[in-house]
Amino acid sequence: MNAPDAELLHPVVLHHIVNTLQWPGLRAWQQAAIRPLLGGGDALLLAPTAGGKTEAAMFPLLSRMAAGSW
Repeated sequence: MNAPDAELLHPVVLHHIVNTLQWPGLRAWQQAAIRPLLGGGDALLLAPTAGGKTEAAMFPLLSRMAAGSW
């Protein structure tokens, strides 16, 4: 995955995005959500059904959980 904001995600999360989900990359708006959500900010995600909103919210949350050993 070659996206600067995606590289902010925890390595374990990135591993599963690439290897388990077999996604070649994140959508641009999913990448844009990473930085504010990792920083503890809020984000409003608008996308069509099955557009990846849940993943856009969960990947930063899972990264924070992994980094903080929650």
